[in-house]
Amino acid sequence: MKNHSKIRRCTQNLLKFFRSMFSEKTFFYLIILSGFSIFLSLCRIIYTGRAMYAFLIWNLFLAFVPFLIANIVTYRNFGKKTEILFLLLWFIFFPNAPYILSDFIHLGKQPFAPRWFDLILILSYGLTGLGFGFSSFKKIKSILQRRFSKINLFLLNAAILYITSYGIYIGRFLRWNSWDIFSNFIPLMKDIFTTVVHPIQNAAAWGFTFLFGTLLNILFVFLDSVSAVTASTSASSVNPANSAVK
Repeated sequence: MKNHSKIRRCTQNLLKFFRSMFSEKTFFYLIILSGFSIFLSLCRIIYTGRAMYAFLIWNLFLAFVPFLIANIVTYRNFGKKTEILFLLLWFIFFPNAPYILSDFIHLGKQPFAPRWFDLILILSYGLTGLGFGFSSFKKIKSILQRRFSKINLFLLNAAILYITSYGIYIGRFLRWNSWDIFSNFIPLMKDIFTTVVHPIQNAAAWGFTFLFGTLLNILFVFLDSVSAVTASTSASSVNPANSAVK
C-alpha cells in the first residue's frame, strides 16, 4: 500500500509539473516551432529519400534538455546542494541550445533538395534551439537574482554566454559533447588546456568565442529587455487605475 501511495504521489507531482510547463505561452510556441522544424525534416526525407539533416532532430532534443532542467529547478524549492547540482547540470547542457545555430555550416553541403529549403530548415531548428536556450537562461537568471547584485548578475550572465560560446566551439570544431565531461573528462581537459595555454596557435577558438559570445549577449539583453517591456505594458493594461495614479 505504501509503495502504491508513493507511486501515486510521484505520478501526481509529475503531472502537476508538466501541466505547469505546458501552461506557459513560451513553451507552447516552442512546441509549435519544434513541430514545424520536424515537419520540414520529414518533408525533406520524403522528397529526397535520404535522411540528411535528420541529426537536427537529435540536436533539438539536446536543446530541450537545459530547458527541462531549468523548469525542474524553478518548479519547487530544493535544498542548496540539490539546487547547485541542477544549476551545474544546466550549465553543462546549456551550450546544446544555441549550438544548433552553428549547423548553418552544413548549408549547401547536403544535395538533393533546394538550398532555400535547407536554409529555412536549419533556420527553424536554430531559432527553436535558441528559444529553448534563452527561455531556460531566463529561468536560471531568476534564481541567480536572489544571490547576486545587478552588476554582478550582469557580469555573470555575460560570462556564462561567453563560456557557452567556447563550449559551442569545442563541440563544433573539436567534436566534444556535453556527456564527454563524464565519459572522457581527461582528454577533454587536455584539449581545453591546450587552447588556454597556446592562445595564439588557437586564435580561431578565441575569435569564435568572443564574436559568438558577443552576439549571444546582445541577443539575450535585447530579448530580455523586450520581454520586460511587454510584461510592464501587460501589467499596466490590466491595472489602468494604478498606472493612472502613478
